[in-house]
Amino acid sequence: KEFKHITLLHTAGIFDILVNFCFCNGHPENFAQLLDLRMFPGSMERIGIAFTFELLDDFHLHTLTSKKTAFDYYNALQWKTNPMLPQKVQDSKCHAGQSHGIDTYVPHQPTGHIAIYCPACPEPGFNINVKEIHQTPNEKKHKHTLYIAVDGCHSSQRL
Repeated sequence: KEFKHITLLHTAGIFDILVNFCFCNGHPENFAQLLDLRMFPGSMERIGIAFTFELLDDFHLHTLTSKKTAFDYYNALQWKTNPMLPQKVQDSKCHAGQSHGIDTYVPHQPTGHIAIYCPACPEPGFNINVKEIHQTPNEKKHKHTLYIAVDGCHSSQRL
């Protein structure tokens, strides 16, 4: 079999590597082979990206201690990979929704977004109608309050 290109995210940076999976008789699945090497695949079937366990542990530590978002952590990895031209590093965020046609499933969102609004939050015209909001008694208006935070982790001040 041929070598396969995958993007590997590690604490040292973002790398394009060649992988040659074992296809011997009785071989484990490709994702299991990566797990044995302490790499977590982004998909179980069509593996194109993997994350080292070291990176996942490091990201977990950063989110616990500094409340860093995944976006900020990824940007730091781009700087580690190429400090002179971080914008030249492969942008793996395209795997986060737009390459899957997310706009067709959430048409009320602005086109091109890689994140969707919280489906539990009241959004007029999507999961609650304006008439329902106006007919709600004052003592229950809190149920229809929409909080918008600057970041997805809600660690920034509300608008």
